[in-house]
Amino acid sequence: MGPPSRYTLLAQAERRALEAQAKIAEEDGNLNTSDLSNSDWVKYHLRRLAAASSEDEFLARAKQCFTRRTNVTLNGIHVSRELYAQQWGAHLKPNGCGSILFQGEMETPDIKVPMMHNAALVGIFYSAKFYSNGSGMDSPLEVSSTVNIIVAEDKSVLPSSTDRRRMFTINQVLVDRAGNLTFPLRNEL
Repeated sequence: MGPPSRYTLLAQAERRALEAQAKIAEEDGNLNTSDLSNSDWVKYHLRRLAAASSEDEFLARAKQCFTRRTNVTLNGIHVSRELYAQQWGAHLKPNGCGSILFQGEMETPDIKVPMMHNAALVGIFYSAKFYSNGSGMDSPLEVSSTVNIIVAEDKSVLPSSTDRRRMFTINQVLVDRAGNLTFPLRNEL
């Protein structure tokens, strides 16, 4: 019979990844994020950002995962946290919605970063669709992205919080699949 083929192993890995994504999505409301690995923690928060249906909801969710001084590089350009939030929120109209599909991940735990406690480097590849009216009937904005994120314990978060991890550094390549937009989008949104 022999060992399983690489195609069998790939299919099993894809199935496990989809099952893990479904489990996180099911528990979204009451999930204790302190139990998640760093890569699952990042995916959880990216999924929540993509699913935000209003600017206020997006900003509240961003506050739960970004530090106050998150260092963001988008397509080689350093952008402010606020401009980065606009990139995620560009699709937001009343009742807008989005979905995200993670296609690959890699995690390097316990990296040595000066002034950071319990740091980890997480790399994620994903594609996402955003609809402006929430019905799924309009033409979606489809993007593909690879993002490397340094996650560490944020000492400015109160110790009483169950999970003090935050995104300190984000280095992202983001493209519109249709080629109509160039990121980072500017303030004229």
